[in-house]
Amino acid sequence: MEHPNLSSMPPEVFEAIACQLDLADIRNLRLTAIHIADKASGPHFDTFFHNKTVTFPTGDNPVVEDFAWATNPGRKGRLLRHLTLKYAVIGGDPGLDDPDHLTPIYMQLVLVFTNLGHLDSIALDIDDTNLRARSCSDMEAEVSLWVGTEQLFQLTCMALNSARFTLDRLDIFGVAARCGLACEAVDFHIIPGYLQECKSRLKQLSFGLSSASANPFGVYGAVNAFVEAPLLKLTCDFVWTCKNLEVFELTNHQHSIPNILALKDWNMARSFFNLLAPKFRPRKLQRLALQNITIADSNLATFVSHCPRLKDLVLIDVHLRDGTFHEVFDRLPSSLEHIHLQNLAMNAKNVHFNDTGLADTRTLERWGADARKEITYCLRDDPASSAEPFRAWLGMALQQGLLPTTLFQA
Repeated sequence: MEHPNLSSMPPEVFEAIACQLDLADIRNLRLTAIHIADKASGPHFDTFFHNKTVTFPTGDNPVVEDFAWATNPGRKGRLLRHLTLKYAVIGGDPGLDDPDHLTPIYMQLVLVFTNLGHLDSIALDIDDTNLRARSCSDMEAEVSLWVGTEQLFQLTCMALNSARFTLDRLDIFGVAARCGLACEAVDFHIIPGYLQECKSRLKQLSFGLSSASANPFGVYGAVNAFVEAPLLKLTCDFVWTCKNLEVFELTNHQHSIPNILALKDWNMARSFFNLLAPKFRPRKLQRLALQNITIADSNLATFVSHCPRLKDLVLIDVHLRDGTFHEVFDRLPSSLEHIHLQNLAMNAKNVHFNDTGLADTRTLERWGADARKEITYCLRDDPASSAEPFRAWLGMALQQGLLPTTLFQA
């Protein structure tokens, strides 16, 4: 019987071993070893290697090196199907802008992707465990989050492009709990001609975006340039050229520090889909999920009318700047099998659904043939309590000199 390669075993296997060991009894240890060898030669053992999460800090990184080694020919890492790259954010981290930090990790990731050639999915995530205990007003902690997302996205794009890698599903911080990728960071790192092989096979794209850059108070000088120029054109081009998408999910993450750009409705992440929709024609799209965005009703209605295969529609915290949701609902295709609507708003009023069957009239969910039934609603002026925390924070920031008063002058 071939002996298992212990150096490439996933942590779950070692945990299962450790809980059975009694080191005071050598006979028990030998029996456990035989038991492990039997399990390792069984038909289900390879499934342990289908999923892998790699969490790496900056600087010397043996974790990434060990992972790259495990993907060499003959190693169990070649069985990988789903990979999550998680960046461990630490306050005061010098980041990967230093080539001494960037280059070794980039080279190891290129080696991983070259060895594997293709995966079912890659997800980017942030591990902010070391920051959660810090104050929500701690700007250093927030900046560490924003910088970490940009660095991980940059590394992954560069490595995928260099390895000419292909995959079916790409999740860009859609799974992250607190932080998304700054819009301007996406536009900076996705250059024309990037990731051609990746986009040709891509079936699912999930974006978790944010309107805050690594220097949240440094973006305001560039806002006017963004407004005058085509916003996020390269990012839109990237999505437009993913011709085979079956799933598109877009989430605008909110940070614990309020986003001052929202004061003048310049929140780029909230408006991103509004820029994307006019030319986005994913004829194979089966699922659309939008969360915390602002859009014109004509753009959303036109978009869904170009998705004849749409089966699953999820709209959460979506605000129409003009028009009505009736124009959107009337254009939903006959293929629809599931619809989830929650906390919708239009013309600065909240949408309340009729006949939801729920105590919460702001949520509507239907399955099967019911998903295609007529949707009726009414508008109400609910108390706008959500603005009070922002106003309190804004007053404190101005009083303490954290923000320039000229920012709010007409």
